Amino acid sequence: MSAPVSDTVIVMVLNDPPGISHPADIVYKFNTTGNQITWFMTDVSMTNATYVIMRDGIVCSMGNWNLTDPVRISVDGLNPAIYNYTIVVNDGLGGISWDTVSVRVINISAPPIREGSCAFGSLSMCIGAGLATVSMIGLLRKKKSHKKTRLV
Repeated sequence: MSAPVSDTVIVMVLNDPPGISHPADIVYKFNTTGNQITWFMTDVSMTNATYVIMRDGIVCSMGNWNLTDPVRISVDGLNPAIYNYTIVVNDGLGGISWDTVSVRVINISAPPIREGSCAFGSLSMCIGAGLATVSMIGLLRKKKSHKKTRLV
C-alpha cells in the first residue's frame, strides 16, 4: 500500500483595475445646454461594478456600470466658476480607478463698456486730447513765466 501524497498549491489571483477613459476638460458659456461628461470603462473581470461621481468632493451621482453603456453626467446649469468632476469606478473585485474632468463655466454677457462723457467718442482720442491740453498748459505757463522775467 502506498502512503497518500499531498501537495500545497498557493494560487494568487491578480485583478487589474478597470480601464477608464480620460475626457477632455470642458469650457462652456453660462446658460448654454447640452454640456456633459462621458466616461467609458473597460475590464476583463468584473461583478457588480459601481461608480461614484463627485463635484468638488461632494457626491452627485452613483450607480452601476457595464462595458456597453458609458457613464454620463450633465454639467448644465452651473454658475460661472471652475468645477472638478471626479469619477471613481470599482469593478466589484477590488479593482479601482478614477478620473477627473475640469469644467469651467464662463460668463460672456459682460456689461457694456461706457466711454464716459468724452465728446471725441473713443478712449484713445480722449487720452490724446487730454495730453495735448496738458502740453498746451505747460507751454503757456512757460511763456508766461518767461515774459515776467523780461519785465523785471
